[in-house]
Amino acid sequence: MSAQGPRHLPGLDDANVVRTKTTAFAELNLASAIDRNGIAVVHGAPGNGKTFTVDQFLDRHRVPGGRPVHWLDMPPAPAPKEVTVRLLSAIGVPHRTRDSQFELTDQLVPELTGRIVVIDEAQNLRQASLQQVRYLHDMGRASWALVLVGSTVDEAMNRAPELGSRVSARIQFAPLEDEALLRAIRAWHPLMETIEPKFLLQLDSTYGYGNWRRWGQLLSALLDLMKQLPAGTEVTPKHLSAALAMVQG
Repeated sequence: MSAQGPRHLPGLDDANVVRTKTTAFAELNLASAIDRNGIAVVHGAPGNGKTFTVDQFLDRHRVPGGRPVHWLDMPPAPAPKEVTVRLLSAIGVPHRTRDSQFELTDQLVPELTGRIVVIDEAQNLRQASLQQVRYLHDMGRASWALVLVGSTVDEAMNRAPELGSRVSARIQFAPLEDEALLRAIRAWHPLMETIEPKFLLQLDSTYGYGNWRRWGQLLSALLDLMKQLPAGTEVTPKHLSAALAMVQG
């Protein structure tokens, strides 16, 4: 955990970091891919904890090796040159955007050595840009690690099979269900510990759908609501229903 703490959803700074089977699997495979300077693909529907888990893992994992970690978000359909420029900017390398893609690529390749690069919203990369990312990693000769995070980035690999064949770890995040959901939600924040499991499951079937982001919005509204009540007030299904009404407007 960093000095600033985990990057929870807005309003949940005092929530706990919850480990699940998926996060444990993700950490194991991320460690393997990064230690080998490979390529990891982290995919799954939005709101299921992909970015949070990668961020938490890298914040702890990079300390022993002292490796710099660089994050960048990809806008819709960036051109290969834009991908290259964004990478140069992310790692802090001075460059001239008027230079050609080939010149910028030659400048970038040696600068990537030893680094860990995370591209979020990687599903936005089109075929030519995916090929550019593959070329950069190939030219680095396994000297840096790449993590691609995105809802459908696994499907995007079909547009660039040359890159897909080089992926050393594929990690899928899916909605939580049943007992796994109950354990996670109740461990996430003390306010949720007293709520009956039956009510939590009912609420999940009509609103949460096993999605961390949706449950986070509900928990944030619940925290705001409980701040207005006397200290020590026990949370009841009535309070959760009121919080749900706040979220749904």
